[in-house]
Amino acid sequence: MNAFLEYRQNPKDGLLYPVFKEEENPIELIYWGKKRMRFLYQNYKIQYLKMRQKGTLLKHCKEVEEEAEEKMEILTKQMEKAEGLTLEMQQQDWLTWVQLKQNIKNRAEEIVLNEIIFVPPYKDD
Repeated sequence: MNAFLEYRQNPKDGLLYPVFKEEENPIELIYWGKKRMRFLYQNYKIQYLKMRQKGTLLKHCKEVEEEAEEKMEILTKQMEKAEGLTLEMQQQDWLTWVQLKQNIKNRAEEIVLNEIIFVPPYKDD
């Protein structure tokens, strides 16, 4: 038995099951954090369970979420500047402006997903 795990016996079958540590202050995840958690659960179940047992899963997902938000903001601003997206354009040709803005958002999201969210976890996590 691991020293850092607590086990509880199930009265029905008599088997021991691990009790996962819950964080004292629950962390609320938004879009990117939930995507990261789902990715870990679906693709790296062992690391997901280890992180959950240690109580570091939510903290890890929150850190990834903050990094992804920051990267999205930077990429969006850079792409807008490179493509010449301005408020004047918004006032003159609103529909084209919306299309370009959505296109930029989609490209930035794709980059964030591939570079931050869908990255394998470290072995020591």
